[in-house]
Amino acid sequence: MKGSVIMLAFVIIIVFLIGLSTFIGYLFLSSFQGTQLDGTILNQGINAIKLFDYLTIGALVASAIGTVLSALFIRTHPSLFIFSMLITIFLAIFASQISNVFLQFADSTIFSSISSYFKNTVSTFQNLPSYILIIGILGAIGLYAFRNRGGEMGI
Repeated sequence: MKGSVIMLAFVIIIVFLIGLSTFIGYLFLSSFQGTQLDGTILNQGINAIKLFDYLTIGALVASAIGTVLSALFIRTHPSLFIFSMLITIFLAIFASQISNVFLQFADSTIFSSISSYFKNTVSTFQNLPSYILIIGILGAIGLYAFRNRGGEMGI
């Protein structure tokens, strides 16, 4: 499974769960502001949750690099390139649905005020289908482009 385009489904789910947990974590911690628990530790927790905005981008980039690099070391037949592209297109459509779910979630009345703190996460989800398509194409190129006739690396 390593390096295959199907790995992109896990990338979509991981990025979605990180984004979702970031919003929910911030809402949870900010609900304690103005109570007896309000203080330095709570503010540090809220600031730490705000750093998760960059974790969404980091997870997407790390998953993309991992998928493409591991694709370089898989032996497969070039005739499966078309099949890989079809799966990539399907996953881009799936990513657009997940993206819509997240953006509706972020624009809901509960979380709309929080969205301004997580601009990178919202931007990532606005462009998630494009990112998945690009990662899938790069992964497919890595699977098939650098092969000799004997199946060894041509680099």
